Amino acid sequence: MPVNSFENYKMSWRPDRSKLSRPCYLSLANLLEEDIQNGHLAPGTRLPPQRELADFLDIHFTTVTRAYDLCREKHLIYGIAGKGTFTAPYTGHGNDFLNPSGKIQLGIVHVFDECNDFIPETA
Repeated sequence: MPVNSFENYKMSWRPDRSKLSRPCYLSLANLLEEDIQNGHLAPGTRLPPQRELADFLDIHFTTVTRAYDLCREKHLIYGIAGKGTFTAPYTGHGNDFLNPSGKIQLGIVHVFDECNDFIPETA
């Protein structure tokens, strides 16, 4: 039985405890992967902290840590120290570096000619 009550508590992800099987970390990782690929968790969604999710599911927090680590290895999630764990952008499309259009996502690229006024001329 969880220590805290989660009836009126907001959590971004509430996996179904009845779907967990042994090994628990593997089934939890599979549930997370399934929810990401099905679109139930949008890219950039902040996941519950490991201890909070462990309390919610009534499992040991190292089990959640192992599940998160497994998903991190698959590039499904990423963590930022002091900020939390988030779902990765463009996951579930075969190649984690490709967006849904199939093009490599390099971020925002500005035209460098606009910045030439700031670069001194060379002889």
